[in-house]
Amino acid sequence: MDWQKFRWSWFAVAPRDARRYVALMTGMAVFGGCIYYLYINSDTYRPQYVHQENSAPISQQYVNDTLSINSANYTQLSRFGFDDEAIKSIMTKRDRGFVFRDESSWNYIKGIDSLWFSCVKHRIVYDQRPREGFGYSSSRKPKSSNADRKIWIYSTSREKFLEYGLSRQIVDSIQAYKKIYYIEGQLPLSKLLSATPKTIGRVLQPVLKHRIATKKKKAQSTQRPLVDINTATKEELLTVKYIGEQTANWIIEQRQRIGAFVDISQLTEKPGFHQENFSTIAERVTCSEAKLRRVNVNTASQSELSAHPYIGREKARTIVEARESEPISSFEELESIVDDAFTSEYASYYIDY
Repeated sequence: MDWQKFRWSWFAVAPRDARRYVALMTGMAVFGGCIYYLYINSDTYRPQYVHQENSAPISQQYVNDTLSINSANYTQLSRFGFDDEAIKSIMTKRDRGFVFRDESSWNYIKGIDSLWFSCVKHRIVYDQRPREGFGYSSSRKPKSSNADRKIWIYSTSREKFLEYGLSRQIVDSIQAYKKIYYIEGQLPLSKLLSATPKTIGRVLQPVLKHRIATKKKKAQSTQRPLVDINTATKEELLTVKYIGEQTANWIIEQRQRIGAFVDISQLTEKPGFHQENFSTIAERVTCSEAKLRRVNVNTASQSELSAHPYIGREKARTIVEARESEPISSFEELESIVDDAFTSEYASYYIDY
């Protein structure tokens, strides 16, 4: 071949000899290599991994490193690759009773990168944690013991004391003190459960303030007819001492929302109610049996739950999110879901399942 007559058809140039041609091609190869090196080391470069259920793992670490999503702590989630927003969403859901059962559970989690998740989802283990304290499988927190709570002595009814596990002798002793003394404050239920008829006076001593009635006042109070807070009109309520215009309106509005009162101590739930006036009001009012207006926490809408005076907006949103995984079956379970004690000890009477 005559190199002097060589023609390079791409650029229509005729180098004088083959050395120039070789130098030109070498320079083009070096230039292309530099461009490729800069590209793969730039931030815009992302390897495209496609994971299939039956395909081989991307690397050896994906075979040995797994994550138990229902029990992993913050450090384990972070090392696995979840960002702070996703970790916060995962732990919040788990605290509210949510259980990760399969890949469809991730639809409720925010901040998950879909491309990254498609590469690592086969390493996630969906272990099922038992639901302790309720008799069936779940991850919701068991309700704390009743002995750990503090209760108002004066406003708690006899039936409620018996439900807490107090003996009838102790309950009778407490009721006798309530008739003689004005009682202000709370006591741990554990102290009442451990008290005996001989020691109940010392247990109640911190909340006993002063005597609230004389025999003369009791005789006068028995001659007057009692006012039923479940049926009384506004005018009848105003005849009771310490029940004014605002209190009477609140009583009528409250019983329209809940159907009826269970106990006269529910009057102390009125905002701004003066506790020292309750003993005088209690001598003049009564509470008859009437039909309660119950709300079903498994079927009621979020707006209906929010409108209930014992639930409110925040608890309603938590209940609606929790019942998506499984229905709520008891008041104890409901208290563990909302992570917040109900403001009224009578809330359980107005909730259905």
